[in-house]
Amino acid sequence: MSPEVILAIARAYDGGVMNFGCRAVFSGFMLLASMAHANSDGQRMIHGSDIAKAASIAYEKFKIDLASEYSGHPVVEGAEKLLEFSREPGNYDMGVSQTEEFYIVVFLPRRVPHFENVVGGGGEYRIRKTDLALVGSKGYR
Repeated sequence: MSPEVILAIARAYDGGVMNFGCRAVFSGFMLLASMAHANSDGQRMIHGSDIAKAASIAYEKFKIDLASEYSGHPVVEGAEKLLEFSREPGNYDMGVSQTEEFYIVVFLPRRVPHFENVVGGGGEYRIRKTDLALVGSKGYR
C-alpha cells in the first residue's frame, strides 16, 4: 500500500470520518503492520494475528456483557438516548495494550456530540498470551 493511501486513511481515521467497523479494521491493520515478530532475546514470536484474536475475544465478551448489563435496565425519563447509546458496542473505542503475560483490551465510550460528557462505562479484559484465554474482566463505572 502506498504511503499516500495510508496517509489518506489515517486522515479519515483521525477526522472521525470512518465508522467503528472501519476504524477497527484500520487500527488492526496498522497494529499488524507495526508488530515486531520477536523480541531482542529471540523468545516467542509475537504475531499481530495474536493481538487481533485477543481483541476479537474481548469484543465478543464485551458484547455479551453489555447485553447482560443493560437487559432489564430501567428507562429513566430523559435518558432514553443515553441508554440506547450505552447498549451499542460500536459506540465504544477499543484499545489494546500488553504486559509480558497478557493482552489488555480496554473499551471506553466514544466522545460524540450529545454524549461527550459521559463518564464511566466500558471495561477491561485480560487475555493470556500463551493460549489466548480470557482470564479476567472488569467493568468500569
